[in-house]
Amino acid sequence: MNQTENQASKALQRFIEEVHSLCLQHMSAIRAERAARGKQRLIADLRHNLSYRLASVRWHYNYLCQLHRQLDGQFLPALAAEGESTSFLLGAAHQTYFVFDDIIFNLVSCFDYIARLAGFLMLGDKGVGLKWNNLVNSASDSSHSLSKGELAKLVVRWHKDLVNPLQEYRGDLIHRKRMMGDVKGSFHFSKGTTSSSVVVSVPDALAKVLTGNASFRSSEAPDVLSGAGVLIDRAVMCGEELLRATK
Repeated sequence: MNQTENQASKALQRFIEEVHSLCLQHMSAIRAERAARGKQRLIADLRHNLSYRLASVRWHYNYLCQLHRQLDGQFLPALAAEGESTSFLLGAAHQTYFVFDDIIFNLVSCFDYIARLAGFLMLGDKGVGLKWNNLVNSASDSSHSLSKGELAKLVVRWHKDLVNPLQEYRGDLIHRKRMMGDVKGSFHFSKGTTSSSVVVSVPDALAKVLTGNASFRSSEAPDVLSGAGVLIDRAVMCGEELLRATK
């Protein structure tokens, strides 16, 4: 696993540990309260649910890294077999997007899980039913108590910059169409050894979110592995900032 791959995986693990630590602090703080046991169980459930979803993102990302290395090594034999390279590349793209789509699905779900935890930490039992869009609406409503603090500013900003574009992208994937970018294979000679590589690009619609440039050229789209790493890093940063703002 190279440094970039390791960074995204470590970020997810760090966030999982932060979620556990934060929830344990709250469980300890409410130990003497009335109906403390029920609240502690609820916090534990919220912690386990979010940790599970984050671990799912981490598993899919690590598998994407593994798949990437496998496809790199498999392209050269496919290239040597007459007429096999085109079908191999199409299959490689499909396998890559199968996993990449699952990363998107899980990341968007994470924001609903984060909203439930943040809602409970800020509002108690009445906040546990909040999903991400409910949290956004509450943070944007000047009459709501959640609109008054730093958390509201963070929710509104992250919704605009990351979560809403990801939600729209996921919605198109689920309800409208598959989305794929370019796939390219190449081989290299170095010191008497031949190696091959496969590069699958992030779909144009998502690349616009990653680059922040609505008029970017398709040739500038990042590869799927790098794109997934960027999305994970930004999602973790969002989650960390929001949960820290509940303290």
